[in-house]
Amino acid sequence: MRPRIIRKPWGTCEKWKSHSFLQVDVIKPVKGGHSSVHLHEKKINVFYVHSGCLEVRLYADGTTQMRHGRVTKVFNLTPGMVAHVIPNIWHDFLALSDDTIVTEMYLRRGGIPVDFDDIVRSDNTPVGGVKEG
Repeated sequence: MRPRIIRKPWGTCEKWKSHSFLQVDVIKPVKGGHSSVHLHEKKINVFYVHSGCLEVRLYADGTTQMRHGRVTKVFNLTPGMVAHVIPNIWHDFLALSDDTIVTEMYLRRGGIPVDFDDIVRSDNTPVGGVKEG
C-alpha cells in the first residue's frame, strides 16, 4: 500500500489509513513548518514523534481568548513522545528540527465516526507555513 502524499505549506502529509474509527497520517514538516491554529469538533488528534522535535501548542478555551493568542499548554515532543488533543481545543504545531517525522492519528470520540473534514481554522491564522528564523 502506498500513501497518498499531500504537499502542505509546512511540509508533506502522507495519508496512510482512513476508516470510520481511525485516520493515520505521517507528517514531515520542515524546520519552522507550522499548521494553522485550528480545532476538531468531534475527533481526537494524537501526535507520536518518530524523529526530530515537534511543539504542539494548546490555546485557551473560547474563541476570544484563542484569537488573542493565549497559549495555555505547550508540549515539546521528542522521539517516542505522544500528545493528544481532545475535541474543541484550539491547537497548532511547529517543527523545531529538519528531521521531524510524526505519526498523526485522528480517533473517533465515543461512537461518532471520524469526519475527515472536521477542522475549524481560526480566522486570524493562515493554513500554515514556515516560520522565519
